[in-house]
Amino acid sequence: PYSVSSARIRGVPVPAMSAHSDGRNGRPLSSFEKRVYSVVQRIPPGAVASYGVIAAEIRSSARSVGGAMRRNPFAPAVP
Repeated sequence: PYSVSSARIRGVPVPAMSAHSDGRNGRPLSSFEKRVYSVVQRIPPGAVASYGVIAAEIRSSARSVGGAMRRNPFAPAVP
């Protein structure tokens, strides 16, 4: 069966998030969540980045990044 994960492995383009996408339950994304998901979206398939690395790039804390990732409505397309 087709899945985003198998598509990434095969190198098939995966639909990415839109800057205007709504979060879960129709709640709009905060500007912070948009910054986090934008950074995470650029991580190449197979690569790994810790919340600390992502936080350093957007000048925030790893704990805040973890909270945004917990609410990630785009998983697994934006891991």
